Amino acid sequence: MTIHQLEDGVGLTGAMKPEDLQSAHQQGYQSLICNRQPGEDSPEHDEPALGDRARALGLSWTCIPVATGEYSDADVAAFHEALETLPRPLLIFCRSGRRSIHLWALARVRHDGEQPETVLERMRALGHDPETLRPLLGSAGDG
Repeated sequence: MTIHQLEDGVGLTGAMKPEDLQSAHQQGYQSLICNRQPGEDSPEHDEPALGDRARALGLSWTCIPVATGEYSDADVAAFHEALETLPRPLLIFCRSGRRSIHLWALARVRHDGEQPETVLERMRALGHDPETLRPLLGSAGDG
């Protein structure tokens, strides 16, 4: 499991397996936000079981399942609320990290007023192509 720091107290990773939860706990993470959908393309992704395992380790668990590119206002608002209220450090994840970093960027622009270019540059620095999100951030930043 490779973890990239998005901002102070917020890490980003790809798909997590049960053994990764123990590793996250040992690294000091206190909360997890899962952005995978139930039964998503992987037989080992069992969100209820992962959530139960995380809670058994004493980790806060929140699941905001989304499909790539399909981020409703409610999804972004729920993600922002979790970012602001869950104990830190927290770790966000989906299959590849793409949806999680998209939700993070949308939350920071729509709810915190960050400039779209700032979050796009952060995405680029972490190896994520920001261009697919640029249209959503541009319209989010306009209103």
